[in-house]
Amino acid sequence: MSDTSEDTPSVSNRVRGTNAQVYRHYAWSLSGDLSGKVAIALLTLLAARRLGPHPFATFVTGWAAALFAATVWDAGLSLLITREGAASGGFSWADVSHVLRLRAVLVPLWLAAISASLVAASGGEAPAWGPLLLFALASISNATSAIPLAILRSRLQFGRAAAVLAVGKWAALLPIAVTLFAGWDVSRGLTLFAAAVLLGEITSLIGAIILAAPLVRAAMPPRPVVSLRAALPWAANSFITVSFNRYDVLLLAILSSVSQVAFYAPATRLQDALSVFPATLGLVALPALAALWRNKDTAQMRRTIATLTIVGVCMATIIAALTTLLAPELIRIGLGAGYEQAVLPLRILVWFLPLSAAVTPMLMAITASGGAADVTKVLVVVLACAILLHVVLDPHWGAVGASWASLGREPVLLVGVVWFYRRRYARSSAAMERH
Repeated sequence: MSDTSEDTPSVSNRVRGTNAQVYRHYAWSLSGDLSGKVAIALLTLLAARRLGPHPFATFVTGWAAALFAATVWDAGLSLLITREGAASGGFSWADVSHVLRLRAVLVPLWLAAISASLVAASGGEAPAWGPLLLFALASISNATSAIPLAILRSRLQFGRAAAVLAVGKWAALLPIAVTLFAGWDVSRGLTLFAAAVLLGEITSLIGAIILAAPLVRAAMPPRPVVSLRAALPWAANSFITVSFNRYDVLLLAILSSVSQVAFYAPATRLQDALSVFPATLGLVALPALAALWRNKDTAQMRRTIATLTIVGVCMATIIAALTTLLAPELIRIGLGAGYEQAVLPLRILVWFLPLSAAVTPMLMAITASGGAADVTKVLVVVLACAILLHVVLDPHWGAVGASWASLGREPVLLVGVVWFYRRRYARSSAAMERH
């Protein structure tokens, strides 16, 4: 990629234009995420059917441990460099080298996270060292691929980033498909399935490096460098967001009963799956708004925020309404008889989707303008309010109360984000326009 603006349009120029560009960015990212979700579901289903209960449990927890450790090692750096790359016009090889050095400093953090997670994944049994080593390597690949993927997204290459992730997820199915086609026995194939996960992560890593390398420039004008201190709010935001759909199950088990968890878990797991819609919205919004913020194009920023909000809320409302209507059938097909009490929690919790879609563009606008620390303040308040709601509702209402408590955090988030958006972003935009 040439360094001159004459050869290639700037990021800001690519953001400007019709709303069709925003739709296209969102469609590319969403299609890649959904395709990857399908591949993951198929791989998990095959593992459940081909492995015994204990090996399957080790597979699921080992995979989760790999992703958790990768998130800890990232420490918010990938989101930060996505924003910085879009806001400053790109990356140089010196920037990439600097980020890699920061990652090297955080290696002990990754070692602690992966060790603790994999010990927990062994479930007190003798560790299966071969598969656990493969999961550790998969964690390294996943964390490393976050850097070139961030570069792609910072240059608004959403289609390429989505394709890389989707191809990696489907590549993980390749060794399983080969063994099934050949008729080999994989009833004890925990190592095979762990190797499949590693293959998928390596495929995504190689593809991301190949596509991102041409976008890195030989040199960039002097500017503030990315630091671990600057990444702290981003890391905190990532950890709090991940914890939202983890602590609620634990609280329900403590405050009510384990049987109520069985009725609540389907709703919260579906919430995890449907979170791909607002999450993808955020991936599109962050670099696009950061580029416009850099160029002080506040009019286009408002149009982009409005477009993303309208698209997200309309799609989310349709999905939430269909899920509410079809909830009994979804529970019956997915879980079978005896789970009728899971229908109402599902119908309640699914309405997080339009609220989340409404708040995400404004949340990314705050972040794109350098307000990651403000987002952290909002998320801490939201987390505290959600825990309080669980403490009040779970003991009396069980799974239904937990669903209302989890849904109740979304209006709190919306109010907090709107307040910071108006306080930080709107005032700053007005100042830009005056100058």
